[in-house]
Amino acid sequence: MTNALEGLDKINWSNLEHAYGPANDVPILLKTLVEGDKKQRDKVWYEFFGNIWHQGTIYEATVFATPFFVKLVQKGPHHDLASILDFLSVLADGTSYLDVHQNIICSEEEKISNEHQKQLKKELSWGAAVKSAILVGLDDYKSCLDHPDEKVREFAQELILKLE
Repeated sequence: MTNALEGLDKINWSNLEHAYGPANDVPILLKTLVEGDKKQRDKVWYEFFGNIWHQGTIYEATVFATPFFVKLVQKGPHHDLASILDFLSVLADGTSYLDVHQNIICSEEEKISNEHQKQLKKELSWGAAVKSAILVGLDDYKSCLDHPDEKVREFAQELILKLE
């Protein structure tokens, strides 16, 4: 299963941001997801749902983390396969923080500024990149439709519907 994390340490996570700042914790969390016990993995999922996907928003670090979740499905079997498929499904729906909050945090003048538009475009590109990364595993998600675990089948179907 470690092959699914190949290249993880080549990414400069401290230069990437998630909901709470630098994404230094992401490689540790991914390693724990692969090597940790159930209690540790449950804590990791809580962290992922708070930092690289936060209340529906995604971040630059999400773009770099997503391929590792896809690889975990591809390399299988994984003890948290249903959770991985579920997480990929919510990532596929993720959007820009600025897009979601601009009507609350920005004045009309700020919204039309070049700086605002540039940041919004950058954040929206993260969403497109995440969806592209998830799409790479489409055939693997389809193979999960025959999995003996009902939750795996359910989350795989949900993910596939979002991608097709």
